[in-house]
Amino acid sequence: NGHGFFRGNTFSGNSAYGVNCLGTQTIDACYGYWGDLSGPYDPSDDTLSGGWYNPAGQGDAVSDHVNYDPWVGTPMSTDSDHIPDQWELDHFLSTVAVTDDSDVDVDGLTDLYEFAYGTDPDEQDSEGDGMPDGYEAGQRFNPVIDDGREDADMDRFSNLREFLSSSDPRDP
Repeated sequence: NGHGFFRGNTFSGNSAYGVNCLGTQTIDACYGYWGDLSGPYDPSDDTLSGGWYNPAGQGDAVSDHVNYDPWVGTPMSTDSDHIPDQWELDHFLSTVAVTDDSDVDVDGLTDLYEFAYGTDPDEQDSEGDGMPDGYEAGQRFNPVIDDGREDADMDRFSNLREFLSSSDPRDP
């Protein structure tokens, strides 16, 4: 039913699709390597509805509802971490400014996980719900969705209130 995060993966050599979304929610496959510098093959022009279009791509094919932009032209990181060089350049203008274990915004989420979750490595609270990204990831919340008003343990105290009072949002 299609949604998820597949950032920074290699999609290459598949016979039909590198990523095929069967639902309507968008799959995040940004910073993926598609088997060719030109990116994935996407002949379906759905840009008017917020989708993507890359008919000149020579890499593995993608279906609609797959966000693959930006992609990387090579599957490796040249500085020996697990963060794609292009992501590092997009956010830090350098491929050596961060490592897997660095935490530039000091939110408790390493820069490797900032990349993996799709959060902003320069903002402690990427989506602005009042809880730092690292806290949300540690509580198994989604740090790119505003879930501060939700109540994970159904005790009538919001996730944000539990965070602010240092109580456990998973223990009623």
